[in-house]
Amino acid sequence: MAEHSLNIRKPCFDLIASGAKTIEVRVGYPKIRKITAGDTLRISCGDDTLTRRVIKVSEYESFQALSTPRTRPRSAARA
Repeated sequence: MAEHSLNIRKPCFDLIASGAKTIEVRVGYPKIRKITAGDTLRISCGDDTLTRRVIKVSEYESFQALSTPRTRPRSAARA
């Protein structure tokens, strides 16, 4: 299992830190495509850092497919 780094903006960081935000959506650039279930994700915002385990990775054909409720996964990143 690998460790990956992700820099995000403060509002999203705070929501993840509080547990209110449990799903992160990213475009599948080469760096992001390397992330798999079980990997560790080091999430940073300035000097603040969180570490979360990736529970599930889902891929969609389009943003429209992502936004369709019946295709949206029920997954979360947990410490």
